[in-house]
Amino acid sequence: MRILNHLAELYHKNLSKEAVDYLYFRGFKNKTIEEFQIGYCSDNIGYQSVIDKDFTVFEILESKMFYPSTATDIFNNRITFPVIHDGEVETFTSRAIGDSWKPKYKTPHLHRKGRFDYVYNHDIIRTAKNLFITEGVSDCLTLYQEGFKTIALFGCSHINRSLIRDFQGKSIYIVFDNDQNQSGDKGAKKIASILCAYDINSKIVTLPKINSKKTDINDYFKVYNKKTFIENCVKPAKEFNISMIEKQKIKNKGHKLVGDFPDIIKVVNKYLTITYTSGKPRVICPFHGDNFPSLVLYPENNSFFCFGCGKGGNSLIFIREIEQLKGNKLTNKELYEMGKEFK
Repeated sequence: MRILNHLAELYHKNLSKEAVDYLYFRGFKNKTIEEFQIGYCSDNIGYQSVIDKDFTVFEILESKMFYPSTATDIFNNRITFPVIHDGEVETFTSRAIGDSWKPKYKTPHLHRKGRFDYVYNHDIIRTAKNLFITEGVSDCLTLYQEGFKTIALFGCSHINRSLIRDFQGKSIYIVFDNDQNQSGDKGAKKIASILCAYDINSKIVTLPKINSKKTDINDYFKVYNKKTFIENCVKPAKEFNISMIEKQKIKNKGHKLVGDFPDIIKVVNKYLTITYTSGKPRVICPFHGDNFPSLVLYPENNSFFCFGCGKGGNSLIFIREIEQLKGNKLTNKELYEMGKEFK
């Protein structure tokens, strides 16, 4: 998407001293900042720039990089990390400078034409024999700087069929936070279980506690070095295994994998009349008082998004929401059974 490529270049050139100092504090090197086009958004420079360029209103809205009601950048006063796949920017994630700003991280839910895998540094997968997975961009870049081929996932649930194909034949090392509530460990085990069900070799790397709250990769390398990480964390990691029964249970729930949802066109066509504008399937949004077909369908990943009210998600979410409008509150089991009709 050309507007996202433009914004990545713009934000990168706009890196302020405060932002650069913060990146240095986190341990990022100039080479990494340049390679990954890390940037900074301030003074709503993105919105002003796209207005001055030849971007259409639809491109600006579809980018989901701005608040339409206030004409401001959603990443204003935040460090930006473009998510690049095959040389094209697919979306952005961002981080506040310091830990007092909420939310600390922000990523717009972008439905882009083509394959969007919810992965940061996706292109490294092709050349990786040993692949490391982290739960955050900062951790991903920290490991990458140390010479490890690393990706970050935007949420534990975003393991899809294309990723499973990409992971085949590789050894996967999952390095999540060691935190008090064990959410990192739970997330790592969830991913490892899915990979194990599809016969992908995976290991969970456990980090030592450095402080009382949590330890992440970025914290770890402020204290320890690469050699210590390999000897004390990577080498002791054991292959993760689950029973054949658990494997089958996961495969039976394969419809929950991202990108394997019911056909969005078939789903919506049951309830509403679909029209096509500029080649894109659209409908009058049933979730707000819509006079223009503001709800766009994305068959490539079976999802939808309304540019009027912001409602969006996969085709199962559409079924649940529209049935709820009719007074039918579906259980998860009923929802998935209904979804099978549209496969």
